[in-house]
Amino acid sequence: VSGESVTTLLENIGKLGMVQEVVDAPTDEQLKKLFEAGGYVGVNFFGRFLAPKGDITLDLVADRLEHMLEMGGEGKIGFGSDFDGCSLKPIHLDDPSGLPLLMDVCNRRFGEKITRGIAGENLLKYYDRI
Repeated sequence: VSGESVTTLLENIGKLGMVQEVVDAPTDEQLKKLFEAGGYVGVNFFGRFLAPKGDITLDLVADRLEHMLEMGGEGKIGFGSDFDGCSLKPIHLDDPSGLPLLMDVCNRRFGEKITRGIAGENLLKYYDRI
């Protein structure tokens, strides 16, 4: 990632510097540069992207979102779901009907404004920028 006019969109990414078994996911430094350049990232709900083993919870999804916020992603992140392409999903998030539960977790952790952004407003703003 370089240059001032980057319009990169990364959708369905997992590792985020936290789960080392996943390959081809951006490093923290790459995420920071992407966010600085105005890029957008959607977090994937595939269980093994979120944790190498154990229960996959909505809190783990929120942990990944929080990590991206810490890398400078406020206003530049969202849900990347992949409901139709992954076999192991977080508990209560088998399909879009579980999104209100995830949004409740996000509201408690990040507040309503950031959660609205993550739930879709950030992606719409990204498309307006490009």
